[in-house]
Amino acid sequence: MDTKYVWKNIVLYWRLYSRTSTRNALAAMASFGAPTEERLLVLPFHITWSSRVKNDARFHDLEVVGIELVGNEFRVPSEEEVRRLKPKESSG
Repeated sequence: MDTKYVWKNIVLYWRLYSRTSTRNALAAMASFGAPTEERLLVLPFHITWSSRVKNDARFHDLEVVGIELVGNEFRVPSEEEVRRLKPKESSG
């Protein structure tokens, strides 16, 4: 005998955006175009999925039931978020 289960998982999409302010263009050029403004986009998705689970814990007939965007946020990131999300500079 097997039973069908349904799960809901949250998946967060994070993206860091940087741009040089036009009003500070001369200062930015003096610092080699370093970004002067950063924003973080956060998109939370609810993923609902199902599967039949057999008595021996094997999953069968996996199915994505739905994907729902449940909000969005575009804000100034914290220093910790910037450290985590900025690409590491290569040393070679």
